[in-house]
Amino acid sequence: GLVADGLDLVVRSEHEFVSDFQPLIDSLGLSAFARGFGGMELTTFQYGHFGVFPLEADTSRPSDGAIRWYGIWVAGVAGYLLGSVLTADVVARIARGRASPGDAVDIRSVGSGNPGAANVMANMGTGWGIAVLAGDIGKGALAALTGRFLMGGPGAFAAGIGAVAGHCFPAWADFRGGKGIATSAGTTWVLFPLYVPIDMALILVSYLRIRHATAATFITSGAFVLAALAWWRLRLPNAWAPSPGPGLPLYAAATTAMIVYRFLAAPPHRGDRPR
Repeated sequence: GLVADGLDLVVRSEHEFVSDFQPLIDSLGLSAFARGFGGMELTTFQYGHFGVFPLEADTSRPSDGAIRWYGIWVAGVAGYLLGSVLTADVVARIARGRASPGDAVDIRSVGSGNPGAANVMANMGTGWGIAVLAGDIGKGALAALTGRFLMGGPGAFAAGIGAVAGHCFPAWADFRGGKGIATSAGTTWVLFPLYVPIDMALILVSYLRIRHATAATFITSGAFVLAALAWWRLRLPNAWAPSPGPGLPLYAAATTAMIVYRFLAAPPHRGDRPR
């Protein structure tokens, strides 16, 4: 009846349950005339009921993966807490404990002042820099995995955003965090793995062409958002990651905005410490 009335985009909405008209449309041979979108009716305590779409049913989860909005907030906060543990500060504290008094380094007062792997590598040594890089990538991946465990795909994307926010704006460091590149890379391994080799190639080509790290970051960040939109709209495979629903471009846009802001707000370079 809906197709006969001229409706070509059909959204199904069940109370707290993900469902989709597409299987029915296919079985009736109407795929050339209409397309179904999975959806649900979301209930909140304060603001009433909302239709939410597009969603993809996951029969392995309760209510076929219905969104629990409060759970998504929990996943986002968990991601923020993990992301706000600044590996560079931890490594610098360990290094200061092992160094003689005259050799201790305050990573925020040398070089770029950024608590990230590149600044640590330039002013404390390659080994310490690699440790920071591994830690930042690891915490991003762990945050996304934790969010997925708590709330499935939507929770994973929320935790990925939270992890980058925590790294860039940690509450216990006066919101003076890093630039978020490595932490974002860790979340991308979990949330958008098929794009990782594309991203690495773009970073390399962009940097070799223009020899400017900030400009190369802006170019690859824009490509990241466009790719996420394409993966969602075209429903491309996403390997072991959550299905590329609307959460993927939202995650890409939010993390990119924070990274770009941190680059634009970066203080002048103070000069690397002689070693």
